[in-house]
Amino acid sequence: LILRWYAQTYGLEVEVSHTVATVHMKVKTEEQRDTAIELAEGTSGITEVIDNIEIDPSLDDAPFAEIWE
Repeated sequence: LILRWYAQTYGLEVEVSHTVATVHMKVKTEEQRDTAIELAEGTSGITEVIDNIEIDPSLDDAPFAEIWE
């Protein structure tokens, strides 16, 4: 739910080439960035994640933001 909200609101993009995933998105905190990277790394078949995530503290909180914490 939270990643979907960010995808729709801030343009989550994931590009996959062979076993490498590149994640592009904006998040409000470093913790949210870390969670997004962990989710990408935990995806079956992905061996490397390239982090192109921008941290922008001015973003609105996602619904149920406490899940990120």
